[in-house]
Amino acid sequence: MSIELVSAAATSDDSYSGGSHRRRSRDGATSSAPRPSVVDNPSRLAYYTTRQAAEILGIAVRTAQLWVESGILDAWKTSGGHRRITAESVAMLLRQHKGVDLPQQPALSETLPPLRVVVVEDDPIFMQMYKTCIPRWNFPVTLKSARDGYEALLLIGHFMPDIVIADLNLPGVDGFRLIRTVLADEALRDTLVVAVSGLDPDSWANYGGMPKGVPVLPKPIPFTKLEEIARGKAELLARQHGVSLQIPD
Repeated sequence: MSIELVSAAATSDDSYSGGSHRRRSRDGATSSAPRPSVVDNPSRLAYYTTRQAAEILGIAVRTAQLWVESGILDAWKTSGGHRRITAESVAMLLRQHKGVDLPQQPALSETLPPLRVVVVEDDPIFMQMYKTCIPRWNFPVTLKSARDGYEALLLIGHFMPDIVIADLNLPGVDGFRLIRTVLADEALRDTLVVAVSGLDPDSWANYGGMPKGVPVLPKPIPFTKLEEIARGKAELLARQHGVSLQIPD
């Protein structure tokens, strides 16, 4: 697979066709040059279009867009409204997908138990985002997942997580019932529950409402905010285990 170079010098006079990079000169003539291949060394380019990044990572364009909106991929928009995704962030995810070891984020302590996290999400795109983003947090995490409310209840009962992150619109047992069940379980009284949903808050009453004190995050998922919530729980666990180390920003 070959990917076209996107450079800051590219203008509206640039056109692309087939397997070559065609540049139109001011007199209307065109010249062709082979596309540079970047799969083996994607970090040598400054940035990509959304479609190019999706092709490199082997994901759908919509998935790449969601990853940008959630902060997994670093990007900005041109004056014309087109996304440009940094090659550095693409390269990092590409190395992860290819199994190349990346520098590990510093852990709080060798003796601090990993934060036990359960994610309940039936959308495979969002689930992939969780599995990509959460392991990059700078404190130890053990992540498990479930695709519906029934599977989640069984998993939660066995795993006894520190945090449950639940979508509200789930098949079987919906997220509202799942959250109320977890909160009502005395054995899970220390479990932090976070709801994630694209539902209109005005519709929550149809499901019995949201229990008081449960943080609710929107979709696309703001992973920075989610990490802040999880970090607070990790700090609490650290204090309970007599660890005085502070999680780095």
